[in-house]
Order: sequence, then C-alpha cells, then structure tokens
Amino acid sequence: MSLLRRPLGTSGLQITQVGFGAWAVGGGGWAYGWGSQDDADSIAAIKHAVASGINWVDTAAIYGLGHSEEVVGRALREIPAAERPYVFTKGGMIPDPSQPFKEPVRNLRPESIRREVEASLRRLGVKRTLQIKSVFPQLSVADNLWITGYGGQRFLNPFRAAARDRGTREKVERTLEQIGLAALARRQAGTLSYGDVALLEIGMALISQPRLLLLDEPTCGMSPAETERAVEKIRELARTIDIIIIEHDMEVVFEIADDITVMAQGAILASGSPAEIAADERVREAYLGREEDEDYVEEEAHA
Repeated sequence: MSLLRRPLGTSGLQITQVGFGAWAVGGGGWAYGWGSQDDADSIAAIKHAVASGINWVDTAAIYGLGHSEEVVGRALREIPAAERPYVFTKGGMIPDPSQPFKEPVRNLRPESIRREVEASLRRLGVKRTLQIKSVFPQLSVADNLWITGYGGQRFLNPFRAAARDRGTREKVERTLEQIGLAALARRQAGTLSYGDVALLEIGMALISQPRLLLLDEPTCGMSPAETERAVEKIRELARTIDIIIIEHDMEVVFEIADDITVMAQGAILASGSPAEIAADERVREAYLGREEDEDYVEEEAHA
C-alpha cells in the first residue's frame, strides 16, 4: 500500500502523513499509562502498520518508563531491514522509579537529555562506537567483552564467580571469533594496536546483540593495513547486522556501503548507491573533486 508522504522539515526525510503512535504500547503502571497491553499484540500492530505503508513510529522514553521503546525495538527486529520504519523518540520527562505514578519532573538540561538518548538507544537495540576509543586498558580483551556482555543484561553479582556464567562466557567466545581477536583473548587491552582496540570496541557493542550498530569513523587513525582489515571485518559483520557508518574516508565508504547519504552544511546533499553517488556532480564538487581540478593541479605541478 502506498500512502501520501511529506517532507520532515529540512531533514530530507519523506514521511507518511500518518504514523504509528506507541504511547499505549508502554502499558500500565505509570502516571500516564493506558492500562495493561499485550506485547505480542503490540508488536503485531506495529508490523501491520508498516505493512500497510506507514513509515514512522513515534515513541518516548517516558512511555511505560521505557517499555514502549523496548517493544518497538523488538518489533524492528522482526521487520526486514529494507522495510523498517523511522523511529522518533522524545525525552525531557524524568520519572521517579520508586513512585511511577508521580508526576514526572521536566528536565531539558543537556546532560540529562544525553543520558536519556543513550538509554533510549539501548532500549531500541542500537549500539555505537565513537572516534575516541573507550576500553578498560588494564583488563584483558576477554574481560572487556565479559563486563559489557554481562552488565548489559543484569546486575553484577559480587558473590558469583564469573566463570560460572556459562551464557555470558559463550557470548564472549563467539564475539572474539566475530571480531578476529580470539588469539588475543588474554592480552591486556592497553597493549593492543590501535586497530585491534577499534575491533575490541566493536566487539563490546556486538556482544549485546544489537539490531543496529552505529560506527563513528571506525578507521580514523588506522594504518593502511589496519584499515584494510577493519573494512573486511565490517563487511563480514554487515551480513548479519544492520550497520550505519559515519565516515569521511571516501575510499572506505565506497568499499563498505550498499547505500550512501552525503551530508553538506548540515543537510542531505544526495542519497543513492555507490555508483550513483560517484556520478553525482554535486558530490564530486563538494567532496570528490572535479577532473578539471585534477588536471589543473597536474599542470601546476609540471609548471
């Protein structure tokens, strides 16, 4: 089914004129709840809406005290990647977990919004890595993965030996194989090469089995050999998980991406396949350079 669409401000996105509101999906047990909801029914409703042509879902961190975002994230996993809707979430209302029916406190301070955004991404099944690598340098590669894998699903039990958690141990072993660092499992993270640290950080995101992985300039600062290895590993991962990469190295972009969106001055300049982007005159002018510019540089070099 095809529904009418309209532009979303100046973002370049085209959204259907009607979307799916996930307020009720949050269920009851909080100040503005609509009453208990069956999660399976909610997921089925979201999938039906998307199948009917709706291409965006509205939710918020406050809906069900985060439960709405969790349900939306579960629904996204069951929808083919090419058909998934945009998800718009909101923040600024902070509940008291000990008094869920109490009026939430409104907080728009940047540090509060940042915490909410990070929590929302986790609930929606999104993991990310940043340019500045963040690992535990004094711990082994395996222990870095174990902490993030175990900590993401339950409270740490100081009275339980880590070796007894078979499920997390198996996830650590599987992730080590995924990122190609099994041979370095006992190596102290602080002694790794820059490229291996980058792969470890990707593994720390992967171990929680996200639906979407965001990579911020994953090859920044790498040597050519490390870049080649990282590109190969990202290609392998892309067979089983959706990945969005922010990258300025155009060679890396063209080697990895199936679809490319080019930004310029805070707005979308062009979107399309690698071949379409390479042939786009606007992109060539902004990022890739013109053939006549290359000729001019060569003439100057021989002058």
